[in-house]
Amino acid sequence: MPAVEREPNTSRRGFGGHANSLRSELTQLLLELDLRPGDPIPSENTLIERLNVSRGSLREALKTLQAQGILEARHGSGTFVSRLSFEGFADGLIFHSRLSGEGAVRTATELADLRQILETELIQRVAVNGASESVVVRLEADESLDVLDREFHAKLYSDLDLPLMGQLLEAFWLALAWAKPMPAASQDEEDAVERHRAIVEAVVSRDPAAAAEAMRQHFANTQRWISGSGDPAL
Repeated sequence: MPAVEREPNTSRRGFGGHANSLRSELTQLLLELDLRPGDPIPSENTLIERLNVSRGSLREALKTLQAQGILEARHGSGTFVSRLSFEGFADGLIFHSRLSGEGAVRTATELADLRQILETELIQRVAVNGASESVVVRLEADESLDVLDREFHAKLYSDLDLPLMGQLLEAFWLALAWAKPMPAASQDEEDAVERHRAIVEAVVSRDPAAAAEAMRQHFANTQRWISGSGDPAL
């Protein structure tokens, strides 16, 4: 005789809070199982039994945890604990930056502020140990300033081995680019390259204070560009 699926036990969940409560209980159960990123979660039947819920409610909760980046479904393999990533955050940040409309300048200003706070601290850490060969100022004439700047900032912190920070800075960079698109050609690309060079020289000299000041000047120009009174350097 096929198993009869039980109705969910809603005695501990109010009508409006059922979904949120189930997600919380499911998350807590996964933590109690001491799972690690990449580990498979228990089968649906096991979770239904443990949580005393319907299959439909469980699947909705699983979909929500997938959207939140906690779980990932692999076709033909099952559902697994995700590895920590800012990918979902980045997608949402970029989307809302594109929706900014009249608030685009404010959004861009705040994004630049966030980047400055993070990068001013990070560049001092880099300067303590000096620059490696991976920190190279790209000067190819056929390369656009936005590509040059994006790669430059990524290379600056590569020796720190902070992959999550790299993802976060990339998300801020992309969102800022959408909130305040860079013009097709800068009238002062040479000056932008010189600001990059000043940062690198401070790092090579192992001068954290000078590196921080060079980074602040770099972002001061970014803020002037956002407000419409300067040339771009993201």
